[in-house]
Amino acid sequence: MASPRPGPEAPLTVSARWYLWEGGFLAVGKGDGVVPPHSHHAIQIVIAINGLVAIHGDSDGWRDCPGFIVRPDVEHSFNGKGADAAMLFVDPESREGVWLRTTLSTDITLVPEARVSACAPVLRTFLDRPLESIDVSEVIRRCVSALCMGTPPSRRFDERVTKVLTAIRESDDLRMSLAGC
Repeated sequence: MASPRPGPEAPLTVSARWYLWEGGFLAVGKGDGVVPPHSHHAIQIVIAINGLVAIHGDSDGWRDCPGFIVRPDVEHSFNGKGADAAMLFVDPESREGVWLRTTLSTDITLVPEARVSACAPVLRTFLDRPLESIDVSEVIRRCVSALCMGTPPSRRFDERVTKVLTAIRESDDLRMSLAGC
């Protein structure tokens, strides 16, 4: 059965732990109720560790699923439906974000059960026993890897950044003008 249309009758309740990493953040816990329509620049991934979550896009109805991915700047609403879940916000310009963007073909992608089951056990351990789990950055990488196709993009710096870093490393002077780079 699909989730109800957003409205004041479905109050939002969230109980989660938040973790920052270099490309965004991860929240793990339980959420219930409708998050009103919104958009953000981050890629949003929600993986139900148990149960289902629901997503509503700008042009489609509520869809129940084990997980979903929302492209940057896409209006959407969602309902955690009381499930234990992980929510990742990934910077679209980060290595993981670039990889995800090359995989996504629609504004909102429903994640199939097979891909969710590839990362749910790691997320369950992280939720239940965070001190016994792998590092948050590795949790993110494993989840993104389970959701993406192909190999991850190589990390390359812009040649201007590389030029400046080289000039700084080769300089004996601690002060340097921008023009000197």
